[in-house]
Order: sequence, then C-alpha cells, then structure tokens
Amino acid sequence: EQIIRSITRKWKTKYCREKEVIGLDAAERSECIKVVRIWIGVESQHKLANALIDQLLDDFHLFYQRDPNEIMNFVSSEEGLELFHFLQQINQKIKVSIFDHFCHWSEQLCGNIVKGSVSVATMEMLLTNARLEKLLKLWEGIVNSDATIDINRTRDLAKKYEQVKASRKLLETFFKRSSIGLMWFGNELQALHELSMQMTTAHNWYEITLQQALTYDRPVFQIHKSIFDTFDKIQLSDIALSMWKAMATEKVNMWSIAPLSQYDTYRLCEWVRESEAELLKDIANFDLEKYVHHFFENDIDGSKVETDEWNEQKLLTALFPNKRIDTISNDEKTVTSRLWLAIQTKKEKSKKLLRKYSPTQRQFRVTTIKEILKDLRSKWDTAKKELSDQTMTGLRISNDFGLLRTKSEQEIFHQIRLMYEPQTTDQRKLSLSAVEEKDLEKLPIYMPKQIDPSPNELQALQFLLATLEFSMPQLLNGSGSLSPQTFITEIKRVLTQMMESSKDTPKKCSDIPWGNIVERCGISKEMEGWIKFVGYKVLLKNFEYFRHKITNYQNLAKCLKQVFSCFDSCDALKLLRDATLSLCRLYKDSAKLGWEDKDWQANKSFLKSFDNESMKVIVQFWEQNQQHLPKVPSVGVEWLRIIVSSNKIMKECFETFRNNQVFEDHMQNFAENDSVQQARGTSLMEVRRYLVNFLTSNFDNMSAMYNQLLHFAQHEMNAEKLECFKIIRSAWDSIVQDAVDPQSLQRKAIYILIFFFKKKGWMHQKDKEMLKKIQNVHFGDEKQMDKEKYMEIEYLTEETSKEAEEKSKMQKEPKKQMKRMSQEEFEQLTDRLLMFITGDAGGTDNEVLTSQKGISVMAREDIEELLKRRQKQMAAMGPDVFKVVLDRIRTQAIDGQKLIASLKKSAKALGELLLGQDFDVAINREQLVTELMKIIDFEILKEREKNDLIPKFDNCKSIAKKRLEYFGLGGRHELEIERTIEFSRSIDKFEAIDNQWDLCLKKWISDISEVCLFVSLQNKHVHILQSIK
Repeated sequence: EQIIRSITRKWKTKYCREKEVIGLDAAERSECIKVVRIWIGVESQHKLANALIDQLLDDFHLFYQRDPNEIMNFVSSEEGLELFHFLQQINQKIKVSIFDHFCHWSEQLCGNIVKGSVSVATMEMLLTNARLEKLLKLWEGIVNSDATIDINRTRDLAKKYEQVKASRKLLETFFKRSSIGLMWFGNELQALHELSMQMTTAHNWYEITLQQALTYDRPVFQIHKSIFDTFDKIQLSDIALSMWKAMATEKVNMWSIAPLSQYDTYRLCEWVRESEAELLKDIANFDLEKYVHHFFENDIDGSKVETDEWNEQKLLTALFPNKRIDTISNDEKTVTSRLWLAIQTKKEKSKKLLRKYSPTQRQFRVTTIKEILKDLRSKWDTAKKELSDQTMTGLRISNDFGLLRTKSEQEIFHQIRLMYEPQTTDQRKLSLSAVEEKDLEKLPIYMPKQIDPSPNELQALQFLLATLEFSMPQLLNGSGSLSPQTFITEIKRVLTQMMESSKDTPKKCSDIPWGNIVERCGISKEMEGWIKFVGYKVLLKNFEYFRHKITNYQNLAKCLKQVFSCFDSCDALKLLRDATLSLCRLYKDSAKLGWEDKDWQANKSFLKSFDNESMKVIVQFWEQNQQHLPKVPSVGVEWLRIIVSSNKIMKECFETFRNNQVFEDHMQNFAENDSVQQARGTSLMEVRRYLVNFLTSNFDNMSAMYNQLLHFAQHEMNAEKLECFKIIRSAWDSIVQDAVDPQSLQRKAIYILIFFFKKKGWMHQKDKEMLKKIQNVHFGDEKQMDKEKYMEIEYLTEETSKEAEEKSKMQKEPKKQMKRMSQEEFEQLTDRLLMFITGDAGGTDNEVLTSQKGISVMAREDIEELLKRRQKQMAAMGPDVFKVVLDRIRTQAIDGQKLIASLKKSAKALGELLLGQDFDVAINREQLVTELMKIIDFEILKEREKNDLIPKFDNCKSIAKKRLEYFGLGGRHELEIERTIEFSRSIDKFEAIDNQWDLCLKKWISDISEVCLFVSLQNKHVHILQSIK
C-alpha cells in the first residue's frame, strides 16, 4: 500500500489542477483496469485495489471544467466510456467520488433534456456519434442508484429533435438547390421558406432551447414532407438535379413573359438564331449569320422592332439601309417577312400568356412541384434508354445533363454509373439490383477449385473497389481493415462446406449464409450487403459481365464529354465571330476590299445548331472537326460574351476616350481614397487600353482580327481583367456621367459650389480620409501665450521630405509620422463633413436626419426604413428587387451590426447577405451592391461625425477649459494626467474624464478657499498680537 501511495502518475493529466504530473498512456490505463479487476475479486487485496484507484484518480477534476462541452466530449468518448463503465462495474465494492460526480452530472443533463431547457447546440453534440445513446446505455447498467433518470422520456425527446433536425436539413437543401427564386414561391413555399429561415444561425438557432426547437415541427411541413424527401434524393445526382432545374427553368421562362422590348441587340440575335428552323424552311444555302450581323451593324434591338411605328418594310430597310429595295435578294426579303411574322406571333403569345396565367398562377405551389416530380420520373427512364442508345438530342443533353458540362470525364462516369446503378451510392447501404437478386436465386453453387484466392480473383476485386471507389471494411477488433485474401478465402470456405454437406442436393447462391461470412471476417453486421454485392460480382458471376458494363459507362462518359466540348467550342466560335464583327465596325480599315477573306468564310461552315441532332451525330462531328474549332477557357468565353452583349458601351468607350488627353483629364475625376471610385478608374484604364491597342493595330483581314481576339481570350484574359470589363459594363453610365458621385448629377453641381475642387478628387473625399487618420487629442503647454493652440488634434501622415523618400526606398511601406491640426482646423473639417452629410441625405427631412439612430444601433425595422427612404437613389433597385431585399432583411434578421460586419469583409459578402447567393432576378448586381455600399458608408460616416466625433470634441473643449482654469489657479499636479487622449476610446470614457476634471477643479477651488481663509485668519491673528504689543 505504501508503494501504491508513492505512485506519482495520474489517470489523465488534462483535468488535473497540478500541471507537472505525468499521465498514463492508453495501454497503461487498460493494464490498471485489468489489475484492479483481479485484486477486487480477492478479499485480501481489496484495500490495494481501492488505494490504487484513489491514487490514480486523485486530482482528476473533470466535472469542475467551466466548458460543459469539454465534460461532454470526454464522458462520451471511447476513453471516457471505458473509464465510467469500469467504475460502474466496481461501484458495489469501491466507492469513487468521480463516479458520484458522473451520476449527478448525468442526472442533471437528462433532467434538463426532459425539461427542454438544454440548448440546441448541446443536443447537436449529444446526437453526434450517438453520444447520448451511449450515455443512456451506461446509465441503464448502474445498479441501486439513488438518482432517477427518465430514460424513455429522454430518448423520446431526442428522437423528436432528430425529426426537427432532419426537417431543417431537408428545407435548407431544397431552398438552396432547387433553383427557384424567392419571387416565384407560392403561399405554401413562402410559409415553409420563412420556417426554414427561422431555423438558421442568423436567428440564433443553436442558442435556443430544446423546448423552443421542438415547436418548429410544424404540421405544414409534415403534410408535404414526402416532397422534400424526394427532392433530397434527386439532388444527390447531378443528372437528376439537372433535369429538375431544366423543368423549373422552363416554368420560369414561360411565366416571365419577357417582351421583345426588353431584349438588347445580343439577346434579340440569340432569339433570331433560335428561330432558324422556322425562318429558313425550304430556303437552301442562306447565310443566317451574316443576316444576324446586320442587327449588330445597325444597332437594332427589341425596343425598336416592337414599337408601333415599325412594320415589315421598316424592318427590311433598317437591316439593309445602304440597299435599294430592288437590290435586296428574295431570300433576304422572305426571311425578313417570316421574322416579322414571328415577332407578331411572339407579341400575341405574350398577351395570351398574360391572360391565361394570373400573377398568383405564375408561382411554384405544392401541386406544381408534384407535377415536376411526376414528369421527372418518366423523363429519367426515357433518358436512361436514350443515353444508352446514344439517340438523345443535343437540346436534351444541354438541358437534362447541364450540370455535367463542367465536370471531368471521370466525374461524368461516376454520375452515369449511379444513374444505372443507384444502389451503389453508399457502400454501407450496398445492395444488388432486383435483376441481380433474381439471378442469384437461379445461380447454382460450384465447388471452388482451391480455397486460396487466385491472382485473377484478387485483380477482379481490386478493379471493382477502384471502379466503385470503395474500400475494404474495418475489422471490429480495431486492428485495421479486412484483407482481400481473407475475404475471398472465407467465402470460398463457406461454399466448400455447403457443397460437402449436401452433395446430393443442389444448392443455389441464394442459400449462402452471408451473415456467417460476416462473422468469420470479423466485420460489422452492417456490411452484410457489401459482402453479398462484392462476392456476387467477383466470385459467383462471370466478372467479364461487370467489366463490360463498366466499359460501356466509360464509353458513354467519353461521348458526353465530347458533346460538351463540341458545345463549348461552337459557342466560343459563335462569340468570336460576333465579337470580331462588333469590333470590326470600329476599325479604321474595315471597308477595304478583301476584308472577309477565305478563312473567315470557311470558318462559318462550322456554325450549326445541334438541338435536334442525335448524340452519335454530334460526337461524329466533333471527331471530324475538333482541330478546326477554338478551345477557349471559361473566363475567355465570359469576356467575349461581354464584348458582344455590350457593343454600345465598347463603342462609346473607344470613341470617347481615344484621345489620350481627354482620357487623362477624365481620370482626374476619380477619387483615390474612395474604393468604389478607385475600382472604376482602374477598370476604365484597363478596358480603354485594350480597346485602343486592339483597334489601332494593323489587320489585313477579318481572320487576322479573329485570331487576335482568340489569342487574347485563350492566353491573356484572366479573372482580374474580366472583373474590369464587368465593372465597366455594369457602371458605365455612372463612370461617364458622374465619376465622383454617381447618385446625382444635380448634387454634383451643388458640391462644386460648396467644396474646393482638387486635382485628385473632391474635398470631401480628403476629409473622409482624414477621419481615418485622426488618432489623439493633445493638450499642450499651459504656459504658452496662444491659447488657441493649447488643444490640438493629432493625425498620422506619410513623410514627404526628401530624406523620408530615400528611407521609403529601403522600406516595404512608407514611414508614418504624427502631425497636429489646430482646434479651428478641426472645427472646419467637421463643418465641411456636416455640409456633405446634409447635402447627401437623399432628400431626407432635416428633422428625420437629426433624430435618426446611428447605423450601428439600428434594429431590423430601422434598416428597412432606411432603405425605403433611400430607394430612389438606387437605380438598380426595382420593385421586385426591393421586395427581395426587404424579405432578406426580415428573414435573416439583418440589423446595422450585421451590415457593417459584412461590408468590412467584402462587397461580395454584403451582396450575399442582402441578395443571397442564388439571386436570379435579371438585375445589375454589381451596380446594386455598389449603391448599397455607398448608402452604408454614408450612414457610417454620419454616425461617426454626429454620434462620436463631435460629442468627443465637445468634451475635449470642456476638458481644455477646465485644465487651463486649474492651471490659472495655481494647480500643477494633475496636469500631466491624460495630457493625450486617444480618439479610439469610447464616448463614455471622454465624459468620465470631463467629469473627473470637473470634480478636480471643484476640489482645487475648495482647497484654495480653505487656504485663503486660513491665511486670512493667520493675518488677523498677527494683527491682533501686534496691537496688544
């Protein structure tokens, strides 16, 4: 016993208060458990067992941890369960205090669960890896416990929470991946979406109690749960999800009923191309591409063709302005006549759709979703057959397999295999198909030639595992995974025993005791399906059949990849030719002879529609022509699409800023210290540089221009340059018309009268930047004669001396130094900012402006009111978009703090917060986010100016006055305290310093009065004594 008491090692050092001790490792702890179990069975050694347990568990303060999750993690871990299971077994003979703590903790935890007061975060942890169930089973083994736990009630509540958790996951998955926009939700989906939003972290989901969480198990969800269960299975397959999205998009496109007047030139040309079959019926060898390019050349868009003044004759003359009617070919006249008829038909169709579908009918209701699911089932079966036969059309492939377009060939193969063999998704739930089960019932068992696995069998198993991306099951003893040799040997051994035990009675493969094989292999019973599936494929069935199926899937994947490559190259070719023609109109030598050379004409033959072509035909076309088709990365394709769809902007940019001096003068308008303005200025510089360099180059013909565009799209375009073109496209009007303040040209004129114009931007931009540099308020020497300079404001600035410039060459960042401005200069700064705030309030009443809260303390309702007041300043904020933004603010409980936090992260984060990631309304997203950023920046500036900067400055003026008064009365001791005060301190701290000086001054005046009174009395006393003498 003395030897045991001398042991310094502890059970686990992590929970010991004394940190210098050494803990036992896992093997030593297991050995101690064995020893105690042996000693406890011998009466003479009972005291030794007790002493050993006491010594090892001394100072083990697990249940005194502040973090309850720390306790839960250890108790429910393998190590913790081993310890408390052991203490439970010896509890009748040895009493250990830590076990009593465990019982009390368990009773309290389960009691809180029954009461419903435990948090959702705690329930999540308890249900992860079945922690709660392990603890309850451990509790059930405790004998004669005084504590009582309602185990059944605890389990019942845990199951109810798991249902709520599953419902939350189903709703989240549906609304995240269904591609249905918020504006298309019917009443049922709207209610369920609101329910889903309430169960998010934005509404503190993990912080609410279990009792509150269980109230979210709403009947409205349970009624429609089967729909969300079905969609959850659909979204696991990229092919099934593609079909779903195609059908949902078809509904949205039908309901959107976008009139031609909303089509720009690019979209109108796309629509003309889509109508190729209708326009060119019985017309051979018509050059539709050249016909379409007339729309680009003459700036014809949907708004023009849909006006009342236009007719067929007007359309014809607009397309061919330089031709007389008698010189226009009959084919061109026929196509134009058919096109005009198609325009009228589309207009009439739009009117009929408007009459047929009221706004409430143009929504996704539960019945609509059920119809889509029903149609998807039939489409799924059809697609399997068409894909297998390679008869699926290009349009079907583009729509129903769209999500595979960007996948690799291996990823496409994986999706195709799961399409035909969905039961192979998860190896823990692996099973044979219905056909294979029937085959198993008929398949006879043969005596294996040898028990040991042959090389062919091992190779077949390895091929199957690699193909299906499976692994060998883990052994129950924890020593690793089951070996392939053992797996094959055990199956062959069972087959041999079956054949030897019943030589006269033939056996079928359906008689194989798969459960026995699982036990022999020493793996989990859950893997019985895995054993049966792999055994059937590798040993019972001819493996070449499986290999043939895999080869077929791989061939289909290869063909699909070729189809997508063909689509991408043909799209790139079309965009390249359109972009060439758009820029060609701006080129100085575009009218010279021989401009459309032979290569340009030959290139045209590769343009064709694959919508009605079969998969076999598309693959054949690709194999024959792929060397002639361009291969452009996605970033290059997106850039070409911007060039084509924004041809007016490109034209204006080139023609407006072709002159270097004009461009340099315009660049002075961009404020360097405004991040939005800086991004726009940089983008304009990049786009203008490209256009000027390209359009002032020497090209011999259109092919040369085409090849130059192709080279740039393939090798020089990147994400940064693409972003520049996006910014120019989205903010062009603001960049050209109002570079400094895009909200209002009228306000710009007012600012000219109020502020001084500097070469690098408006004065208020410098003032706003100065706010960021302000550091401290400093109280100077009280003895100085000029009291106006007593209180000065310190701010950081970069050195500008020659010496500093030389130093900066040796440093990565310019050196900062502290400078000071006078009280008068600071007041002028705040006055100018107040003028800016008043002028930029967007028409807000002064009374509202002065009484409005600061944005950091604004609640959700205040943010809604703020955006309603400033809506007119956001050109991109239409009624539909504004409704979506307000719904996001309500459902996500967005307050001022969340807005500020997202803005500090990035513009993208702000956009995702207010619009969501899958926002599908056709708006200028970048422009809207920019305008929202400006409003939030303005509110932050206003709050700092009115609620922080000015109140602090007023406090400082009061402090300065009291310090000088204190000095004038002879005070010196307190002056060195708080001579410099950081502006980063809170307003409460400034008020506290002011109050402290108030008290200090009053006390000093009181002390001086007492001294004066004492001196006066002393003088009077001296005078009396002198009189007596």
